[in-house]
Amino acid sequence: MKTNSTIKDQQKTLRNLRNKSKTAKEEQGVNILYISFGFLKWKESQNSEQILVSPIVLVPVALTLESITSPYALSLYEDEVVVNPTLAYKLENDFGIVLPEFDSHEDNINEYLSDVNSIVLKNNWKVSFETGLSLLSFLKINMYKDLERNADKICSHHIVRAINLICIAFQV
Repeated sequence: MKTNSTIKDQQKTLRNLRNKSKTAKEEQGVNILYISFGFLKWKESQNSEQILVSPIVLVPVALTLESITSPYALSLYEDEVVVNPTLAYKLENDFGIVLPEFDSHEDNINEYLSDVNSIVLKNNWKVSFETGLSLLSFLKINMYKDLERNADKICSHHIVRAINLICIAFQV
């Protein structure tokens, strides 16, 4: 792996990633540290000049440190390898693009990323075959999907109906 960072900067970055990941596990009960394989370089619209970069395949990991003189150790975390759920949702709902499933036990990552690249080429997007270690949280997408799944229950609740009637009455 290549980096332009000094050893001291690398140690600082790894310590920061480890600490934030550990805090999220303790406070929220979720792992947020992932190795990302492949990045989609895409635009919100044809007219947009801004290129967005989103990770595609996410492998949950943990960073550990045995002692102050030991190197950091990277290991698999117990969660499943997943296709970025936020990206998959965005692409399907806004662009009609369905990302294929990825089976970490059966599929070859390079072949998978090539397949995704073939799918997104029609939008003039491309897949970058890079890897990165970062903190990613999917709490909001889970909440959004939960709201979407339960929209009928929410709308039929007596308090929500009362608020809706008030809004209609006051034309809010």
